[in-house]
Amino acid sequence: MNKGWHTLTVKQEASGEFIAETAIDPDSFWFNGHFPGMPILPGIAQLAMIGETLGLSGVTRPVTRFSKVRFRRLIRPGDAIRISITPDAEKPGSYRFKADANGRAAITGALETEQE
Repeated sequence: MNKGWHTLTVKQEASGEFIAETAIDPDSFWFNGHFPGMPILPGIAQLAMIGETLGLSGVTRPVTRFSKVRFRRLIRPGDAIRISITPDAEKPGSYRFKADANGRAAITGALETEQE
């Protein structure tokens, strides 16, 4: 199924940070009815992108919790998204994330994965 975005690249920096770049498909089903005449990407779709990026980075444990999530900017059809996910060195299975839309912060927060 087309999720409405296309992952272009996922790479890991020397710092351990994961970086993904994606484009939001203007014809994505996520924009249907959200909102007519002024489409925006729903928050649940944004969190799904974060979770998918974590999975593509090689983390196989499921996300169990999102916290400190802040939606800072609307994401619109056609926006270029850059996602960064950084492991928390002091708390295994925990990560901080940020997504920029066209170079400006759109969503920030933290997540935890299931413990082994």
